[in-house]
Amino acid sequence: MKNSLLILLACLLANFAIGQDTIYLNLKYKEMDSSIGASYYKTIEKLESTHVIERVYLLSGQIRTETGLKIVDTDKKIYEGSHKIWYKTGELHFSSLYEKGKKHGAFLSFWKNGVQKRKDIYKRGKLKKKGVCKNEKGEKVPYYDFETFPSFPGGQKEMYAFIKRQIKYPSLSKANNIGGKVIVDFKIDTTGKVIEVKIKQSVNAEIDREALRIINSMPHWSPGFQDGTAVSVKYRIPIMFNPN
Repeated sequence: MKNSLLILLACLLANFAIGQDTIYLNLKYKEMDSSIGASYYKTIEKLESTHVIERVYLLSGQIRTETGLKIVDTDKKIYEGSHKIWYKTGELHFSSLYEKGKKHGAFLSFWKNGVQKRKDIYKRGKLKKKGVCKNEKGEKVPYYDFETFPSFPGGQKEMYAFIKRQIKYPSLSKANNIGGKVIVDFKIDTTGKVIEVKIKQSVNAEIDREALRIINSMPHWSPGFQDGTAVSVKYRIPIMFNPN
């Protein structure tokens, strides 16, 4: 009987934590109308008229993020105060401080075993000085930047030169003097491969296909890294088609 009461109490507490003001989120942290298909839920704690704390949880109740925010407009918020991120298994991953939307103070990251991985100091959004990086044993290792963005072989200039060389102007569009700007979205995955290529802004089906072919034919990039770990990064590139 005692165990049954404890289980019931736990369920009631879980329901109370979610409550009627819960905002459900999908896998990409976009708000949803209901809990069906949700991956997370968000709560908002109001501190003052212009300051709130937003917390995001797994549906199990495990916290994922806690963010101090300042409301500067009816539809705009900026980081203010503490921002923390936890591993899905519950260990603290990142901890940073913000002032007026910019990093200001200590920026820390941690290994899953709790050992501090990195300590950088920021002042008004700029890295004041290179900090300290450590391995999982707590031993100092050579410093590396927190973020390294993917790079096309030879750099951005060579990327646009590659696109220009690759363009084979579609015959019907050229004959009809049709051109314009195609905007293409894609990702660079953790190995540097171009994936998930799609049209964001279209000209016509023929030109769109050529834009997709060009991006899909790109060689491997150098992948992006975040705190020493390879990550997928989204890109958006405009390609101009001029029939003249």
